[in-house]
Amino acid sequence: MNYLKHYCNLIRKAENRTPPEGYTEKHHTFPKSIFGKNNRIVVLTNREHYVAHCLLEKICIKRYGVNHYRTFKMNTAHMMMKSNGRYYNSHLYEGARIRISKSMMGNKRGEGRKYTEEQKENLRIRATGRGHTEETKQKLSKYFKENPSYGMLGKGETYEWKNSNGSIFYGTTAMLIRKFPEQKLDFGYLHKMVQKNIYKKEIKGYNTYKGWTVYELAQGLPKVPQDAL
Repeated sequence: MNYLKHYCNLIRKAENRTPPEGYTEKHHTFPKSIFGKNNRIVVLTNREHYVAHCLLEKICIKRYGVNHYRTFKMNTAHMMMKSNGRYYNSHLYEGARIRISKSMMGNKRGEGRKYTEEQKENLRIRATGRGHTEETKQKLSKYFKENPSYGMLGKGETYEWKNSNGSIFYGTTAMLIRKFPEQKLDFGYLHKMVQKNIYKKEIKGYNTYKGWTVYELAQGLPKVPQDAL
């Protein structure tokens, strides 16, 4: 079947008619995901729009092969039609999923795509110098100094944790979580407890959590060294 011919006929029909009454959708004749922003837009019915994307997928498979990045984009666009409430039976779904799977197996995203020298230079510039600005670094430094218990590994701060069942544990917030994985303790909640009860932040609630209460480390008990975290 000549999928390109059918697609062109569908687009010409839409271009040469008065937009139909009722629910309609706009469609880019040249898909934005492949060709970028463009003004080639036609008005299609819901069904026509779905058929257009089915044809685009077939066109790419025939022209570029299953593993090309353009085919992958059209596979995905076809699958997305389902989430918008369009007709989609089990056979269409299975076929689209299989084609997406084949296009991803053993291939990197973008394989087969040709970049111009200008595009390569723009990508290089955008990838150069990524990171925090000095202003952002200073803000982060200030925040961590004011919130020393923050961070999944902490900075060696050891606390005394007491549970209502009689358990006592000495360690950082992260160590408590690792020690009792069956309790599925939430780091964010424990962090709030530390901020309120140790660093006296004005926070409502967060006095106890799943039976645990946090206290400052008793004098004389050693802190956990940084390399033990």
